[in-house]
Amino acid sequence: MIACAAGIPACGPTMPACPYQAELPPVASAGCLLNKGSSLLVVQGLNNRISVPGGSGEEGEAPRCTAYRETWEETGLPVKVGKIEKVFDTGFHLYRCRLLSPEATIDPPPRLEIRRAWFLPLAQFSDFEWRYPYQQALMHNWIREHQP
Repeated sequence: MIACAAGIPACGPTMPACPYQAELPPVASAGCLLNKGSSLLVVQGLNNRISVPGGSGEEGEAPRCTAYRETWEETGLPVKVGKIEKVFDTGFHLYRCRLLSPEATIDPPPRLEIRRAWFLPLAQFSDFEWRYPYQQALMHNWIREHQP
């Protein structure tokens, strides 16, 4: 019997297949903008900085698949990737996402890069250091415009 070590993807749950194959050419990186009311889904890296879930694309991977995969890898949440909200100067594609199931809970597979994931209330945005500080105001304004 082989013991599973933390951070080995094959030892955790299997990611659902990406439904967004034939679309735009691959991008360097992509992620999801997902809110529950006035709270934003964020991940906290090992450096304690927070950001929206996202990361680097794999070779030949469609942009929405990158957002889908990275969000699942960092949070365990299966999402529906919607329209693109913003393309940053870095080439990062930020998509509007929603949960596939309202009952879904944050339960990421074992990873070494993420300390935790949660829905951060708008009122607590300034309590954390952001990985990309300019995104704090951008996300704050976006949540205010899109909460029910």
